[in-house]
Amino acid sequence: MKYSLSLSLVCAAVLYGCVNDRETAVVPCEMDSDCPGEAGSSAEAGSTGELIQYVISGNEADPRVSSGVAPNYVYLDTRVAPQNRLLVHLPGSFGNPSKAQRFLEVAAGTGVHVVGLKYNNSPTIGALCRNQPPSCYETVRLDIIYGNGMRIDEAHSIVSRLSYLLSVLDERAPEEGWGQFLDGDAPRWSKIALSGHSQGGGHAALIARDHVLDRVILFNSPTDAGNGLPVPWLLEPHLTPDASYFAFIHPADKGIYRTQLYELMGFGELASPVNVDTTPQPYNGAHILYTQETTDNAHAIVITDSLQPLDEDGQPVFASAWRYLVGDTD
Repeated sequence: MKYSLSLSLVCAAVLYGCVNDRETAVVPCEMDSDCPGEAGSSAEAGSTGELIQYVISGNEADPRVSSGVAPNYVYLDTRVAPQNRLLVHLPGSFGNPSKAQRFLEVAAGTGVHVVGLKYNNSPTIGALCRNQPPSCYETVRLDIIYGNGMRIDEAHSIVSRLSYLLSVLDERAPEEGWGQFLDGDAPRWSKIALSGHSQGGGHAALIARDHVLDRVILFNSPTDAGNGLPVPWLLEPHLTPDASYFAFIHPADKGIYRTQLYELMGFGELASPVNVDTTPQPYNGAHILYTQETTDNAHAIVITDSLQPLDEDGQPVFASAWRYLVGDTD
């Protein structure tokens, strides 16, 4: 893939607070503007490093993508040792990566490269498959992931959007290591951890069925069910090992259904669910975490910025859980 595009890169200015006492001092520039310290800012930062943020529209990464859609959010924290792994987060139905920036920043703080990817996540999968056979869920998801042409073309698929975005990042900032997550023009799945909330978690799990991923993190997902039973694709053998699956849920959001589903999928048997409200990291090595935090939105509290309970320092109380789920090596 070849490009001659102008990225919306990063200008230095204080935006919002910090994560783990690390100053977050970045804001996106206007489209086509000149920004000081563009892609080479990590090298200029010296031993102290910085949190780098890129806000890049899908159309900017690939002109075939429709303009006017919400952008992707990309993070790299050069203040910590790199893990040489990529975390790609897929938001839920109608959601945008901008709504989960706290999680994306915390994830970057573990040393992983981070992409919050915008994709075609409306309407809901349930709406698309209403009154359809259970196989509809897999068909619709595969179309969103790969662009099979049923409703989504290849350019607007999750895989294409991610591949083009990584290629642009590698072209503009090769010293930052984005190219290691590409295998030719395709994602190098073995170095990629996929996380997803709601609809996004279902896509992550389906990709993990067909590819060996570094890790899968499911936030209150998946939910696909026909006639009250999990749809067939959820129970099929998956190439990603059981030990690489993790989940974070709220019991008030289909908690019993999901814990039973996780056991059927295989990874729920690895450890009993652990309450992050009362158990410190490393959470007994659990692969299913849950919170009973009081909320009027149990479905979104585990990931959405505006719903985050904060500690006395103004930091998300779930930050330790997020780091654990991502695979903090400290």
